[in-house]
Amino acid sequence: MPINILLIEDSKSYSKALSVLLEQKNYKITPAYTFADSQKILKNQAFNFIILDLILPDKEGEELIKELSLLENNKNSKIIVLSGEQDIQKRNFLFEHGVVDYLSKQAPLKDLVEEIDTIISDILTNNKSSILVVDDSSFVRKTMKLVLSVKNYNILLAADVQEALEILKKQQVDLIFSDLEMPNIDGIEFINILKKDINTKDIPILVLSGSKDRESYAKVLKHGAIDFIRKPFLNEEILLKANLHIKHSKQIQEIANQAKELSEYKRLLNESDIISKANPKGIITYVNDNFVNISGYTKEELLGKPHNIVRHPDMSSLIFKEMWEHIKEKKTYKNIIKNRKKDGNVYYVDATISPILDINGEIKEIIGIRHDITDIMNPKRQLLDDLKYIENPILIFLEIVNYKLFQDFYSETIMHQFEEELAKKLLEYFPEYSGLKKVYNLSNGLFALLKNQYLESKYIDICLGEVIKNFKEKGVLFRDNIYDMEICLSYSNEKSYIYDDVSLGIKYAIETKTQVVYAKDFYRRAQIEARKKLKILQMIKDALANDNSCFESHFQGIIDNNTQEIVKYESLVRLKNKNEEPLTPYHFLELSKKTGYYTKITKKIIENSFKALKLTNKDISINLSGTDIENIEIRNLLLESVMKEEFKGRITFELLEDENIKDFNIIKDFISLAKLMGNVKIAIDDFGSGYSNFERLLDFQPDFLKIDGSLIKNIVNDEFSRHVVEAIILFAKKQKIKTVAEFVENEEIFNKVKELGIDYSQGYYFHKPQKL
Repeated sequence: MPINILLIEDSKSYSKALSVLLEQKNYKITPAYTFADSQKILKNQAFNFIILDLILPDKEGEELIKELSLLENNKNSKIIVLSGEQDIQKRNFLFEHGVVDYLSKQAPLKDLVEEIDTIISDILTNNKSSILVVDDSSFVRKTMKLVLSVKNYNILLAADVQEALEILKKQQVDLIFSDLEMPNIDGIEFINILKKDINTKDIPILVLSGSKDRESYAKVLKHGAIDFIRKPFLNEEILLKANLHIKHSKQIQEIANQAKELSEYKRLLNESDIISKANPKGIITYVNDNFVNISGYTKEELLGKPHNIVRHPDMSSLIFKEMWEHIKEKKTYKNIIKNRKKDGNVYYVDATISPILDINGEIKEIIGIRHDITDIMNPKRQLLDDLKYIENPILIFLEIVNYKLFQDFYSETIMHQFEEELAKKLLEYFPEYSGLKKVYNLSNGLFALLKNQYLESKYIDICLGEVIKNFKEKGVLFRDNIYDMEICLSYSNEKSYIYDDVSLGIKYAIETKTQVVYAKDFYRRAQIEARKKLKILQMIKDALANDNSCFESHFQGIIDNNTQEIVKYESLVRLKNKNEEPLTPYHFLELSKKTGYYTKITKKIIENSFKALKLTNKDISINLSGTDIENIEIRNLLLESVMKEEFKGRITFELLEDENIKDFNIIKDFISLAKLMGNVKIAIDDFGSGYSNFERLLDFQPDFLKIDGSLIKNIVNDEFSRHVVEAIILFAKKQKIKTVAEFVENEEIFNKVKELGIDYSQGYYFHKPQKL
């Protein structure tokens, strides 16, 4: 529910500026410029807050404050005063009459709005804060309640200490105002009682007293009060100190809670991770029990030693040089480290090493937090380590293609057992002459085999062909059942980048359903492809940064088959390379989607298309995917554009096949809005391909079906293509949907298209994409 604010300010320009900034904070603002205006408005409307300039052209603002208590619908409105005056008596008068705060008009507008927003937020949440007032004077109690209630605090009253203690047993209190001079038990004794009780010792206490004795002031502070206020007090002082000390108390409580949480995190970290500390020179000063247990050393053997006590000789000195460079630059270092236990065994850790800085920004100590990943990383690390020392490696990856199918049926525990058992039996599927001795279980159905011997690829192909055959014939025995396993293999005999080659090879084998892939030079080719993509990516970035824009729209005419005249253009994106040659979307569109530039490109093309409408009297067709429409920026841009009178009825949206749609209702709503607001027409692109064309026709209610080019280009000689097109045409005519043939490349195709009764044609036979 919006917060309603009446802004009474005689300067219209100041009022307008203040209103705009407050509305950005989601407040509903009603302006009034005179006393008389505000009276009329207040009789008919209720407001949560009133922001009041004291100096109005027809009357003083104080008069309005007095009248508010008589208006039933606004007597609870909170008043914030704007003024440049500093008269303390006038300020106290205002606070006595229910003003919640007093702000200077001299403050910058943005700062003023932030102050108003803070005041309103505090008032709306203050009812969660309880204040206990303890005073034997009923007048003081009543006055304090009136003053504090203005800011919505929950006020509790007690006439003496005994009554206050009874309230504290039942109610949580955030702040106490206590009189110093009270019968039976005075204020100081009350403070002592509170400070001894674990439930009340942290409640901030402000002491009220008419005493002018400085010693009394010092005494209450020594006993634990946080402030001393002399009677008679100013209302503004009470409100300011209540707000200050409640906020401060809550901040202290929040810090205490955070410290407790931090202590718990530290305990959990200490129990779960391998932790050590070192001085700035790397000498160990602390290790937890997990460090002791995994390393095999005692604490006494570790403390005072450098960390290289657990360093494995295989670890390159360059790694530790890099680590120290990070530490000297006061940065965190992360890496997977191979360590050696006291007994010589290996363990692997995922390590995070970070310098701890003192208040001067100097390195005080170094902390290392590690996770034991020996079981996870060991096979892969062993493989990589073994590859370092082999001169003529043959590396083979074997992957179970239907592994994920088995995961759907069995638990992780069972799949782990399956992999372990298969790793032990895997060599049985290889012919004896292969000479392979060791299997590396790389998890998730992927296994590696390594051999140090040079062989030509044709001999390896023969060997792996037998492996494929053996798997087909034998299957895999597990838990008394024989399973058919579909496998694929990737291998290389070239030492350079062999692991990367074979990794890319196995991915290629899975994607292309190739049983055996010789992966030599796969990594090099991937790097070449990556460099090409980087060049294209740089072109995209430069094009988007270029005000003239290297992204441009080319337009291809769509022809009426009866008149052979252009009736509309399809907008097609092109990217100019450094030679000013246009590149088609094939070269850059998918890459732009993966790198976050797609939306910017789409917006530029949409803007270009609408600009082009001004250059022609023909309609224009814009391609849109479901992903485009789901993007709120693109949706808003399109709807804002089609609503313009000059563009209404001149745009067709061509909907592309898109399997990545997340919310189909957004697409439907957008189409309905576009048709309603801009008389937009809808075309289904590439109709006749894809799984969802017929399924979505009812939802899209298209005006055009663009028959897929793969059907049109074969229509003359391929009977099947022709029959499919005939079926589409028949369906479209019954639904009163116009048809467009794409890829009309020659006269023969056009004649057949026209003969079949297709309404429009598009293709190089009539018109190549070009600028308008």
